[in-house]
Amino acid sequence: MGISGVKEFVYSCYSMYNTLWDSAVKSIEIELHSTSPVRELSLTASKQEDARIAMQKAGYNIGDKTLTRKLDPNTGEGFWDITINDCRMVCYGPGEYVQPHYHDIDETFDIKAGGCHVWLSQDNGATWNYNYCGKGELLIPGKAWHCLVAGDEGLSMDVYKDSKRTINWLDAEHSPAWSPTLTYTVTIQGLKEATQATLGFN
Repeated sequence: MGISGVKEFVYSCYSMYNTLWDSAVKSIEIELHSTSPVRELSLTASKQEDARIAMQKAGYNIGDKTLTRKLDPNTGEGFWDITINDCRMVCYGPGEYVQPHYHDIDETFDIKAGGCHVWLSQDNGATWNYNYCGKGELLIPGKAWHCLVAGDEGLSMDVYKDSKRTINWLDAEHSPAWSPTLTYTVTIQGLKEATQATLGFN
């Protein structure tokens, strides 16, 4: 291979590297956007029938039993709830959410379908850790502030260790801000930094 052939080979490798790098950066940007804490929340509560269908798709056999709406019956701040044979199951529609709060004991979930954006603080809201959780177990330590927003596919999960627990809501000064139009915005820089660090995007 002559000098010109070597140059052509090096150039082709360089071009391929740039193409792969650009693709990787775009993928990271898409991932960051799709799992960013800056997202629109559901303005209205999901319908019970939609929750029933979602839970049946997730493998729950709830038949025609009535689901109970918890928290706000009209907005996206809330979820659908049912207990059968001592097993508590909950369902969030896409973008439905729970604002920051904590319990006095550990809280364990088993996500069966969909996923959720979760923020966790163990220092009274001074700093927050972010993660997107899909199918599998999710453990929230007792007395740790947390909030969640259901992903685009909604969220269906079991709730364990649910008896005899308290619920305490975090004051607005130390919690992520919820705008009047229910758009989730990051006002605590630590939340955004934690999200970016988790995704490897700085």
